[in-house]
Amino acid sequence: MNFKTRLNKKKYKPLAPIITGMISHKFSYEEIRNALNLPFESLEQYAMFVSDVYFTEMGVLDNLTFNLQYEKIDTKLKKLLLEKLTYPLFLFVLSFMLTLFFNQKFAPSILNMLKDYQIEKLSLNIIYGFSSLLKFLWILVLIIFVVISLLLSQKDFRYLVYIRFHNFKFMKTVRNILTLRFSLVYVFLLKRKYTTQDFFKQIKKSTGIEDVKWLGYLVYEKITQGEPITEALDHAFFNPYFILYFKKGFYNQDISKSLDEYIDILEMMITQEISQIVTLFKACIYTYIFIFIGIYYVFLFQPLSIMEVFI
Repeated sequence: MNFKTRLNKKKYKPLAPIITGMISHKFSYEEIRNALNLPFESLEQYAMFVSDVYFTEMGVLDNLTFNLQYEKIDTKLKKLLLEKLTYPLFLFVLSFMLTLFFNQKFAPSILNMLKDYQIEKLSLNIIYGFSSLLKFLWILVLIIFVVISLLLSQKDFRYLVYIRFHNFKFMKTVRNILTLRFSLVYVFLLKRKYTTQDFFKQIKKSTGIEDVKWLGYLVYEKITQGEPITEALDHAFFNPYFILYFKKGFYNQDISKSLDEYIDILEMMITQEISQIVTLFKACIYTYIFIFIGIYYVFLFQPLSIMEVFI
């Protein structure tokens, strides 16, 4: 998607709630198009252009409605991440700059000054050597981060990582987000009177939800092997509470209501987990900065002590 297309999508996407409202009040697309000055030849063309997720065998209105619901939760999570990570990332950059400045400028100037006075401080040389190691580690971490980010942009690699590490604690939030996305699609289709069989057909011919499609394939494979839906959804790749709420709805004959409750709980769990991760990250950065401030003080104290001798 080029820059111009992104701008046009950003321009026309906010019109979706207005358009769905006008459709529900029996306005024709021609009337909607003239009223909103849309450049699209048909409603389907508009929906395919602005939708992040599109089901090729679902009605246009249903597609727009789903995207409005999906975007609401997606925007909420992105806003939460932005709010929570902005300050920690600033601290992260600050820590790197402190390390770089200390290693490249501050410490060498202090050590050179001490050499001019023919003073050797073994402890300072050790600290400087340690800071050089930290600088190397910082650069290594940044390189690894860039490489992993590039690899994770590849769909197949993301799935391999998830398959290999899904049981690890640090992947819990990722697992919950995947379960949330799967649940949103499943509940939406159930409310539109689609059967479970229809659900798998719909996601197979959809775009924008590759992770849901992948999870659906794993579940459907177990169903084709003869397992009931209540057992097929009991998968390690889902949040463990998902199957409990599904079974509750299944046996009470109201799956959508049960999963709606679960989605609300899962959103709160994800929010709490992100907050905990950010808090831990901030604590580590704070500790690192305080230690480095102490190291700065130790180095700065040496010239002051020399001046006191001469005074």
